[in-house]
Amino acid sequence: MAYSFFPHKHQKQITLNDSIHIRGTAIPVIIVIEQRKTVTASMRKHLTIRIPKFLTSSEREQQIRKMKLWLEEHLHMNESLYNRYIGRVYQDGEYISVQNSLYRISIQNKEQKNVSVKISKNIIMIICPNDLPEFEKNKQISQQIARKMGHKYLSILEQKIDYYNDTFFKESINRISFKNTLSNWGSCSSKKNLNISSRLLLAPDEVMNYVCIHELAHLKQLNHSTHFWELVKNVMPNYKTQTKWIKQHGDTCRF
Repeated sequence: MAYSFFPHKHQKQITLNDSIHIRGTAIPVIIVIEQRKTVTASMRKHLTIRIPKFLTSSEREQQIRKMKLWLEEHLHMNESLYNRYIGRVYQDGEYISVQNSLYRISIQNKEQKNVSVKISKNIIMIICPNDLPEFEKNKQISQQIARKMGHKYLSILEQKIDYYNDTFFKESINRISFKNTLSNWGSCSSKKNLNISSRLLLAPDEVMNYVCIHELAHLKQLNHSTHFWELVKNVMPNYKTQTKWIKQHGDTCRF
């Protein structure tokens, strides 16, 4: 892919779409051309390469090739990183466990634009477009299942948080939500909104309890000070067991 486009001097940045290929699958890479001094590659929510505007066309292509190779090498060497970006691949007839309930996957292909998902009793019915690229198909399936499961189990999450809050914290809460996040397990905003990753529906119950307690403690301490961890420990003395589980197995929790 050639990158011959030069941003206009008044444009702050230009974003281009590219990809790397690993094990036969194309993984999207975002190229950002902007006012900066260095070339960087990052692996956060998206694979991103940032390029200075002042580079010539040939210098830019050289740096992009170099950074793409760097990304490919790291994803090849690190299975958990690879799985983060490739997404989960579902097979027709397989089963997944969500909150100790087994759900059977049913996949059909039809002429339509986007993936659709419906949960009926213990069956997850997935309808996929015939010509959708594999990466995009897996991404849409994961997003749809996470969203549907988050809606299905929201009342259980609310009960958990209300119980711990009423018993230990006694703070006001504005909103409780499941979010399909990959970069964190939960968050607490200054507006007292508690967001919990829907991936925790695939984790042991005590792990989800810990994250709920963790975010509730942030209602009192919006930091990770000694006092914050004392609040967590007061409610869950063995919380380090749950943090250890997350470090060891968290990458397996993916819709």
